[in-house]
Amino acid sequence: MARNLDHFVCNVAHSVLGERTKIPTSLRAIIASPRPEQEFSVTYYETMKLVLSRIGAKRALANQSAGRRAFAQLARSQDVFELAAQLTLYLADDGSIAIDQLDEQSPVTRSGANVVAVFAGLLSMLADPDEPDREAMIPAATELALALQEKVLDLYHKKDTSALAALLERCANHV
Repeated sequence: MARNLDHFVCNVAHSVLGERTKIPTSLRAIIASPRPEQEFSVTYYETMKLVLSRIGAKRALANQSAGRRAFAQLARSQDVFELAAQLTLYLADDGSIAIDQLDEQSPVTRSGANVVAVFAGLLSMLADPDEPDREAMIPAATELALALQEKVLDLYHKKDTSALAALLERCANHV
């Protein structure tokens, strides 16, 4: 029921606020946009749907409103990688993703799925901002996040924003 309500509210918001973005936007473009909270929330939602599907999450819900709140609260960060690290910690903690079922063949554990998914989504938003096919970058970012999931989870548990930002910066060049 919550999933249906969130989906309904998001659709109403998109119809009132403007056309739904199909291609996820880079984090740099979001920051420079006239409505960054709106842009981030839409991009976060669309990106997380694709990431969650790639990691084998079934009946999963990404809360677009949580993405908007997180961005509004944290967007004061001057460094894009620092912002992405802060968003990763915040969004992985605040229940912005609900996974009802994880495929038995999923490459992530249930306990680490949210963290790895948020990291992958933000990593895809940090990749080359000039890439015309941004949606194609999401699988590459997800695979990289899966390969580094032990490191990502370790930094998440330590709440090491600086090290997480450095990891995102190193990885963004490889997506």
